Amino acid sequence: MVETFKHVEVATSDLLAQLRIPHVAHWSFGERLAVIEEGTSDPLWIGHAFETLAAVVAHRTERTELLIGNRESYVDTARSQRGRAQKARDSDVFVAFARSDARFGRALARELRQRGLRVADDAGPVRLGRLRRARNLAILVDRDGSSMGDIELEQFLSEHAADRTPRRVFPVLRGEHARTPKIVSRHFAIDARDSPPSAVADRIAMPALWQRFEELLRERGIHDSATLTAAGRHASLLIDVGELDDARTFIEELESEIVDDDAQYSFAGYEVLGLRATLCQAGADRLAALEVRRRQLASFDQFRHADTRAHADAKLALADALVDANQYDEALTQVTEAHALLSHLLGSSALKTFDAQLSFGRVLAHSGDSEQALDLLTGLWNELERKFGATHKLTLKAQSTLAEARCMAGDLAGGLRLQRHVVEVRTARSDRVHELALEAKATLADMLEAGEATDESVALRESVADGYQQLRGSARPETLRAEFAHARAMAATGDTGRAVDLVREVLEIAVDHLSYSHPVRIDGYAAAGAVLRTAGLLVEAAEVLHRGEEAVARLDVNHPLRLSMLDEIATTQERRGYFEGARKLREQILISRTQVLGEGHSQTLMAMSHLAMTLAAMGDFEAALRLDERVVSSAQLRFGRADELVVRTKQHLAQTLDILGRTDEAEWLLVEVMRTLENDLGEAHLETQRARLTLGDMLMRRGAHERALSEIRRAAEVMRATLGPTHPETFSADALLGVALNYAGHPEAAESELSTTFEQMAHVLGPDHPRTLSTAWAWFGVLRTLARHDEALEVIAAVVAGRSLLYGDTHPSTVDAMQKQVELLDEIGDRSGAEAIRRRIAVAMRTPPLV
Repeated sequence: MVETFKHVEVATSDLLAQLRIPHVAHWSFGERLAVIEEGTSDPLWIGHAFETLAAVVAHRTERTELLIGNRESYVDTARSQRGRAQKARDSDVFVAFARSDARFGRALARELRQRGLRVADDAGPVRLGRLRRARNLAILVDRDGSSMGDIELEQFLSEHAADRTPRRVFPVLRGEHARTPKIVSRHFAIDARDSPPSAVADRIAMPALWQRFEELLRERGIHDSATLTAAGRHASLLIDVGELDDARTFIEELESEIVDDDAQYSFAGYEVLGLRATLCQAGADRLAALEVRRRQLASFDQFRHADTRAHADAKLALADALVDANQYDEALTQVTEAHALLSHLLGSSALKTFDAQLSFGRVLAHSGDSEQALDLLTGLWNELERKFGATHKLTLKAQSTLAEARCMAGDLAGGLRLQRHVVEVRTARSDRVHELALEAKATLADMLEAGEATDESVALRESVADGYQQLRGSARPETLRAEFAHARAMAATGDTGRAVDLVREVLEIAVDHLSYSHPVRIDGYAAAGAVLRTAGLLVEAAEVLHRGEEAVARLDVNHPLRLSMLDEIATTQERRGYFEGARKLREQILISRTQVLGEGHSQTLMAMSHLAMTLAAMGDFEAALRLDERVVSSAQLRFGRADELVVRTKQHLAQTLDILGRTDEAEWLLVEVMRTLENDLGEAHLETQRARLTLGDMLMRRGAHERALSEIRRAAEVMRATLGPTHPETFSADALLGVALNYAGHPEAAESELSTTFEQMAHVLGPDHPRTLSTAWAWFGVLRTLARHDEALEVIAAVVAGRSLLYGDTHPSTVDAMQKQVELLDEIGDRSGAEAIRRRIAVAMRTPPLV
């Protein structure tokens, strides 16, 4: 009989000896129970034998070798499993709601389950029994009250008070005039009148998950898998809601708990290292995340067999971190090994194996091996479509990955076409806002803005931001990130007024709800600075970026967030004319990028290009030329002639060559850039027209006026047709056309063009916008040429007022404008007016500028 279940190393006689139930006549009548009367402690009592038999049943006749070796441990384990099974029937939260609020209640229950909580709700029968077994209660309250009476609430609270287990009630106020029931008035109410279910779930899940973790830690210890799972869910929620400092403290406490236990350190350490890596990634600390992932994979072999699916998952996680750190060769190795392992374990047709192939294609695309990446991803997409259908989740993921790879390879139109289809399918497949659809839209917007921000990208950004607000609430990091991206897109397309209002409002929410050094909060400072700078509000932009600089001060000197913030500050300082401060920041950024990423990395080359532009603006053209040539040589070899960094650096290099008198080389270089852009991006692309304007400006200053007019006029016409007549880039082209007309000896036509452009810019961008003031400056020069002194005086006064407002009286551009004002006043004989301006200049020259 026992042969069917006993362990092979257990003797039948030994097992039968343990299972023998002695006959005791005293207990044979069944009127009393031996286990209750005598207990189970004495091996000679029948209760002891009954306990052994019950333990075998609890173990489902397994682990008989433990029974023979250590009977007491065998029984204790069975007793523990019974307790766990009993607790497994409990729920962490019972969600009570009225029938009228069932939709919100079910959505809240679904969100709580997604956060790892066991949830019971009013949707099923036997409400009282499930309520009694719940640890906590979330009760939805509207203006008519709650679905629970005071008797039920009192019974729930009294039962848990009797067994001395702390339980919480979460009154969720839903109606306009909802009030917390008096019996639970001491419990903190959640105002959910304007909050989505996810935001309410966050506030309930935080204490509920902590409660479960504490109970498991007390009962089972830190090394138990259930305890570690609860810890992971609590830490993940802290990260998701933006409480990175609290998450960091919690993870450090976990690490301190396990570090002294050598016997169990590998298993628990592996799990906690995963949390540490997630925290680093959330904090945008890519190099730290990479180091932690390496340690996590290295610890894997210490406690698990290598050939497992978990081992493949660890390799894929490391590969993702390597891609984020731009270390593609090692990433390819890790993905290849993971794919081979999954193919062996699961088969080549398993979803997980296909997903590993997608990772391999993505790494290839990022590494620059576009041809192989496109071949692999195209074949994989077609295979998935045949096997699972065009709308399967993995098929769409493959299509999106292929779309990104095509954009990286320069096929922007092909990539956009594929990604638009992904967006259509993702959006159509759900009757409610879905996170996958929002991610697809954000990816499409990224692709569009890689070329130029458009009305389509603005609409996508707005849709993504609205979707996250519905799903997660206004204060979640993903919502705030989407709102900042929306503001940047609006500013890039010329809608600076709305962009400024939005970025101010969203930054205030980020400051109120996110920890001081949270990446989204820091990105908010950078986004606000960029938007305000685009709108011409340079002083406010500098103030906001200074707050951002304080936020990144505690980060490592080479942290990516810190370097990005310094780059924004340097750009703003350049716009304000403080080039020496900008140069020091640019040099600091370049040193850090070179030390961490190497000289040939794209971000290092970008930093080098920015420094070259700053040096040229300061007049150090030889140093700028050397840096630009290094950038072009390295970047063109790695990324191709049509790469954005290569194109823009070549344009700046051509301008520098022209200034240094190497005009033929400069013109040849610009023509080459323009032809490359026409072939790769098309005639109508913004980058093509920017190159044409640069060529026209250079020709104009060399005296080739007719050629210059032809190039500039053509660019302006294309921009009006593609971007619209009121786009900031179109305005700049129209202003340059006016200047070119004046250089070509057509001052009347130039005045007409510049006056019209100025009026439109003042209306759309504002009279004090830097672009508007630049056009006014050019218009002033033409009016003075035409001897229209009264109008010229009015225009130069507006320029002085605007520059003083933006930059202050001490700024060189403001002083320059005041000197031109003095010259004009002297010309028309207004000596008192000229003397007043001279005194103002003298005061400005004696006052040190504020950086």
